Amino acid sequence: MPIPPGDYQLGPDNAALLLHTGTEGPAAAMGHNLSIDATQWSADLTVGDALSECALSVTANLTSLVVIDGQGGAKPLTDGDRGKILQNAAKILQTGDHPQVVFTSTGISGDWTEGTVHGTLSLHGRTEPLDLHLDSPEPGCYRLAGAIAQHLFGIQPYSALMGTLKLADEIGIEVTIPFE
Repeated sequence: MPIPPGDYQLGPDNAALLLHTGTEGPAAAMGHNLSIDATQWSADLTVGDALSECALSVTANLTSLVVIDGQGGAKPLTDGDRGKILQNAAKILQTGDHPQVVFTSTGISGDWTEGTVHGTLSLHGRTEPLDLHLDSPEPGCYRLAGAIAQHLFGIQPYSALMGTLKLADEIGIEVTIPFE
């Protein structure tokens, strides 16, 4: 079921923006695959009569990230680990200089159950094209999903243990929007 035409404001009160990380390298099993919540973000969604007439703009504050889950790893994820992860992320992302990430759609193709939102992502002082997959995993819910390649934005992924444990270059992004 398509979203009725109109202008919508989205954010953490009525939708979710999650990041998903993975690990790589010989010591990858020692690291955690993380789910990270952006707790301060907003989106302006304009829905037209046709999907091609829709527009989306999202701004997220990178200093508002919260680690909500960590799968795998040599030991269970602690609150101390969560704090250290966020400190490392702030350093690598240089959030003092680049506190926001912005996505702006440039076009949308497909339909409400299977489409693509084409756009640009501004992160870490650079702007690059980014396509997000649109689907409806269940009635009344829409999801945008894609991946951000850190190297395209001049970001060197976190590494430890002399480079044998690395954060994967691609960070998954998922926005879930319930519409009833």
